[in-house]
Amino acid sequence: MILPKAIVPEDIYKECDYYYPDSPTSHYVKHDLEAYNNYPKFTYKFNNRGLRDEDWPDDLEELKKGYFAVGDSGTMAVGLPYEYGYTRVVEKELGVRVYKIGRVEACNVRWIFANVKDILEHIKPKVIFIQWSFAWRNNLKKSKFSWNPSKQDDELLVNLIKQVERLKGDTRILHCLVRENLTRQFFKMIKDLPIHTECPDETDTVDMARDNLHYGIETNKHFAHRCVRYVRSQNTNIW
Repeated sequence: MILPKAIVPEDIYKECDYYYPDSPTSHYVKHDLEAYNNYPKFTYKFNNRGLRDEDWPDDLEELKKGYFAVGDSGTMAVGLPYEYGYTRVVEKELGVRVYKIGRVEACNVRWIFANVKDILEHIKPKVIFIQWSFAWRNNLKKSKFSWNPSKQDDELLVNLIKQVERLKGDTRILHCLVRENLTRQFFKMIKDLPIHTECPDETDTVDMARDNLHYGIETNKHFAHRCVRYVRSQNTNIW
């Protein structure tokens, strides 16, 4: 099978009204449950790979025609109706299929890198958007609710970014990073790297999703427009 790492067996063709942390029982929403309950209803639907995306074709050549997006719950668009995730906005703007590989907290930067590596080796698409998760998720001794990155966490993420750049060939890579969740040390380490990044900060966050944890519809739209501008700034043959 093509890209075997990009499969979540337990979610294949799953449909559900809630997906943690977008759930009435989540501690992120308990303080404003009324707003949560008043949010327009939507359903989570997963495809033939257990991803929150349209079904993927089995044909390698067909996959090569699209772009790819790899990341965590932000890429999965947790807390949002499917149509408002940033990848869907990019698809509509550019008229190109964006194959989405996104998971909730179970994913980490090594999982993201492993999928990107597979894509670069077997698909070699024109564009990949990488929404890097938090490096501290690789350290199981740390609580997922007490974020405290170490120098080793920073170094891990920087090294993975460097590896992607070495492997990318002709593929354009946009490294997407959440500025408020990274250290000054990290940004010093990547400052001189010849890479393309998008680093939204608190000024870019104009609304929140239903779960009050992830970015909302307008914020995703703004981010998608940044991705579109990046693609259009590159060689026009890629879109």
